[in-house]
Amino acid sequence: MKIFLFRRPTPKQFEYKPLYYDPRKEELEKIQEKYTNPEKAMKKEAVRDRISMRWDIHRKHKGKGQG
Repeated sequence: MKIFLFRRPTPKQFEYKPLYYDPRKEELEKIQEKYTNPEKAMKKEAVRDRISMRWDIHRKHKGKGQG
């Protein structure tokens, strides 16, 4: 006869769903969004452009001091 005074922990479940990168699918979704929601796509493009421009400026500025 077994008597347990404490609750035994159950093993933790592990759920892993691998992610696959498909550049063709991503490009297709980008083109579809561009034509279905042009205003939203323009805003996203503008934000991406601004971010990349700021990163470029930062890289150029950072490189000048190290020479």
